Amino acid sequence: MKNKNRNLILLVDDDELIHFYNTRIFSLSGFNDEIVSVESGLESIEKLKHLDLQRYGKILILLDLNMPGMDGWSFLEQFKLLERDIRTKCRICILTTSDDPMDIEKSNEFSIVDMFMSKPLTKNQAASLVNLYF
Repeated sequence: MKNKNRNLILLVDDDELIHFYNTRIFSLSGFNDEIVSVESGLESIEKLKHLDLQRYGKILILLDLNMPGMDGWSFLEQFKLLERDIRTKCRICILTTSDDPMDIEKSNEFSIVDMFMSKPLTKNQAASLVNLYF
């Protein structure tokens, strides 16, 4: 293990263009640690279950709500069932195209959700997330 305090951003979105864009935005905002992209809620749960937790200090999850298969809401339900060691390293920010007030209200019912943001992510928002969580 080279660096025990490496941080991770986990991008959970079914749109490859969003992955490319968000990775670029975080790089431009000064984030130099690891960024991993997955295309579904299920893939992200599996990724979290198999992470080498000793490798990472903190993990920020940017979660889309509207994905085929396991959507963001189902991911949140499954996330609550993960081992405590995983959950305590993670912060979750919903990043979605939805501006439905009901989605915002529903996200507030999940204590594990730290923030609700609308796409597209801006460089200033990315920099703020990096400063806030890392």
